[in-house]
Amino acid sequence: MSNKSFTEREICREISSDIGASYEEVLIIVRSFLSYLRWVIEKSGFETMTLPYFGKFKVNHKRVQIVSSRKISKHLGVHKFYT
Repeated sequence: MSNKSFTEREICREISSDIGASYEEVLIIVRSFLSYLRWVIEKSGFETMTLPYFGKFKVNHKRVQIVSSRKISKHLGVHKFYT
């Protein structure tokens, strides 16, 4: 089993070539799925969600902290640039 992470583009290209659908159609479906997955993880309080044949999704607390601080800074009119 591989621990390789895939980008949205790689996932969409692979699916579109497997099923013969257009890249744009697959992109819409994948983004919808990932948005739903994010919503479920945020609302359920689960730290990890496993989807059979697709993988395990975990909350990265450091990333949550960074995103939250950016949202707060943007709301207050303070812009921080991370390099």
